[in-house]
Amino acid sequence: MSLRSLTAQHARDHCTARLNHEHYLPRKQSWGLCDLYVIINLMNDNDAYVIAGSDILPFVTDWAAVLIAGGGESRGLLDHALDDSDYSYGGYFMMGNIGSRATSPTATDAELLLFAVLSVFQMSDFPGVDPKRWEGVEAHLDYAFKYFREIGEKEAARRLREDVVRRSLREDPPIWREMKQSRSRNPAREASHDQDMATIDQRSLRAAQLLDPEGDFDSELRAFFQL
Repeated sequence: MSLRSLTAQHARDHCTARLNHEHYLPRKQSWGLCDLYVIINLMNDNDAYVIAGSDILPFVTDWAAVLIAGGGESRGLLDHALDDSDYSYGGYFMMGNIGSRATSPTATDAELLLFAVLSVFQMSDFPGVDPKRWEGVEAHLDYAFKYFREIGEKEAARRLREDVVRRSLREDPPIWREMKQSRSRNPAREASHDQDMATIDQRSLRAAQLLDPEGDFDSELRAFFQL
């Protein structure tokens, strides 16, 4: 069966019999569709993928299956993760494959919520992992969702909003400033860059809104500048 062609519902149907009598599957380098669905269910509580009232397990299963099957963008990052013994490259690969989807104005709630889970995990430098050992897609999801549950939805939303503020205050590295000063101004390009950054900020704010609709961004801003 093709991982790309089967939906999460197909995975559940395909695996029902095995779920009834198998309780453990050892980790492998490459997972079949049934293995993927089983490991996602066994490594978490039943409600671990219910976030902001939405069950995103079907989406996560389909999304992860494509990556495990060899699809996705920027797969060279996985080579770096393995060759350079640097976990962060694997994390950037995962983020890169949800970040662009969550940036779209038509992004679904599931896309925004998975972005939120992976984003706060990355912002915290991947707590709980071995920084020199990339363990794979399913393990990364395990770590990320576990961490998300530890901090909670409101705290995750606060961190996403705070990250927007930090980005707005962040100065360009000296070499970037020199490059800008050395080339002639291009208003169209600068406007396009500003629009891209605004879209990225909106992605974080939309995800935060799903997690904490009652969050008071103005109060958080005032508290941030009083630090």
